Amino acid sequence: MKPVVALRQFVFVSLVLWLSLAVILPMALNAQSADPTATVVSAGLNVRSGPGVGYARIGAVTRNTVLPVIGQAQNCGWLKVTLADGTEGWVSGGARYTRLSVPCNTVPAATASGAAPAAPPASGGGAAQPAAPTSAPAAPVAAATPTPVPPTPTPAPTQPPPAAEALPPGFGTDPLPPDQACYLVQNFVGPELTITFTNQDSGQSMDFRVPSGGEVLKCIAPGRYTVTADAPPPWGTLNFSFTAYAGERDYMPFSARP
Repeated sequence: MKPVVALRQFVFVSLVLWLSLAVILPMALNAQSADPTATVVSAGLNVRSGPGVGYARIGAVTRNTVLPVIGQAQNCGWLKVTLADGTEGWVSGGARYTRLSVPCNTVPAATASGAAPAAPPASGGGAAQPAAPTSAPAAPVAAATPTPVPPTPTPAPTQPPPAAEALPPGFGTDPLPPDQACYLVQNFVGPELTITFTNQDSGQSMDFRVPSGGEVLKCIAPGRYTVTADAPPPWGTLNFSFTAYAGERDYMPFSARP
């Protein structure tokens, strides 16, 4: 091979490599520097003050809302996000609820800034012990008979009554049972669905139907449940398990697999 031809080939290959790096490297750097976001894929999603259903509900977002992600907990089981008004909160990171734009290991771990769920009081096993006296009891002294004083009437309270529970969109306006978990079951599949809630502890079941494109509000006692969703062919049957917590208000959407 002539030296001139070899030199031209070397220059050509070097130019191709340089152009490839000039295009690919900025794209890779931009991908790494993109801020993580979470897109809501369920019909509605609660925003809470901490990473768990035991934290207070501070808002709600709807399908296709894109939320900036500033942290995560429980291996992206919960995502810390910023709402449109600048409020920071937590949403579920489950695939049924959100779609994360970056790998989980690129999102920094975060902790809750809101108050943690109240823990139940511990029950003591022993009997209460009386306090030891600090001094010997004094000798009894005859007391003067007090002059009766007429009671002072207690003024009526002026504080307003507590505010009603703020319910997510679609849950209506009537108060819901505070000792139960309530779910808005939504049918985005197409045909009518037959839903069965089975309590894993008691074995009791609840059957109900959700029409095509409709939604049904159901409240259940706290506990572990198995859900079965039946649809006519070719859709088949779906089964999954979850834990219901007292006071929980959430959506349970069913959609067709793409």
